[in-house]
Amino acid sequence: MKYKPDVWKLKNVIEQQKGIQAAQKEAHYVLGPAAQFKDADPPKKKPKKDDDVRKRLDVLEAKVKRLTKRLSKVEKEI
Repeated sequence: MKYKPDVWKLKNVIEQQKGIQAAQKEAHYVLGPAAQFKDADPPKKKPKKDDDVRKRLDVLEAKVKRLTKRLSKVEKEI
């Protein structure tokens, strides 16, 4: 079947619209109904708790780096 260029353009537009609709449905399912509107309230954060978590993560990352360095030194010695 041969299509005219106008038909191909129309098919492309239809496919794009289907993709946009599918993405909107997925966003609605995953993030809730207010996710597709820009006026939705941002999630409320607890700054103190977030800072504590960040500090803990930084400490843990430093420990992991230190331990990996030690491990590599021990492996070199063996």
